[in-house]
Amino acid sequence: MKRLLIGLCFITLAFGACGPSAGTQPASTNEAAPPAAGAPSAARGSAVSADHRVPPTSTPVVRRVTVPAGTELTLTLRTRVGSAINQAGDPIEATVAAPVLVNGAPVIPEQATVTGTVVTARPSGRVKGRASIGLEFRQVSVGDRAYPIKVAPVRRTAAATHKKDTLEIGVPAAAGTLIGALAGGKKGALIGGAVAGGAGTAYVLATPGQDVLMPAGTTLRVKLLDPLTVQID
Repeated sequence: MKRLLIGLCFITLAFGACGPSAGTQPASTNEAAPPAAGAPSAARGSAVSADHRVPPTSTPVVRRVTVPAGTELTLTLRTRVGSAINQAGDPIEATVAAPVLVNGAPVIPEQATVTGTVVTARPSGRVKGRASIGLEFRQVSVGDRAYPIKVAPVRRTAAATHKKDTLEIGVPAAAGTLIGALAGGKKGALIGGAVAGGAGTAYVLATPGQDVLMPAGTTLRVKLLDPLTVQID
């Protein structure tokens, strides 16, 4: 029995010597597990995310171009204006008849709208005073933007009628002189001329002179008094 116990002790010691040593550490359980079958890899996931990324929006380039003072604008009236049909403050409208270029590039396009007002309107008078009208354009629209402008005013005055007035007075006077001379000699000629001359003067006083009329479609040319800066998208 004693021998059996000694044998069991030797067997136990032998197994203890073959087992793991006291300083041996168990394998770490923090190692990454292999990806499961069918699961996308990290690189593939990044690629998928990149495919769905929203592209950055580009900032529009905005340019500002200055039209120098002294530049001529050719306009076409849309509004019919006249010394006898308008008064100061009435709105007027025109369009640009030819594009305005700066360094060869269009800045104010053809058909751009230009607006303004009637600043003076004087109808024809009786003998004294000729008809006149004055226009002033104050704004131009380019695209969806409106820009204030300062241009030289447009003024039109009716032609003088002095020769026509003299002729109208002189014809009745000459006829009256002839009739007076036939009726009463020299004295009758003087009286007839005076009476007929007065009739001619009354005729002129009762007849207005010419008025100024600019129908729609009239071409006007104005010059910028100040530089105009336009934004080009």
